[in-house]
Amino acid sequence: TLDALITEAAIHNHDIRIALATLEESRASRRVSSAKMYPSISAQTSSERSKNKDESSNNHFDATLDATWEIDIFGGIQ
Repeated sequence: TLDALITEAAIHNHDIRIALATLEESRASRRVSSAKMYPSISAQTSSERSKNKDESSNNHFDATLDATWEIDIFGGIQ
């Protein structure tokens, strides 16, 4: 009975749902703001196939990887 009452109170209590949503929002905001302190990595790939007049084909594959990181010497990011 107590578990059912607690579940019903949590469902119908808008203040608790608002508080939980605000808590989740603040946690997400903290994750976004602390992401600047970590390296950023991006990757890209491409491929191309071409056929010559003599019916031979060429394949070209390309892959790039970029990593950036800003060193926070003077504490501007924090």
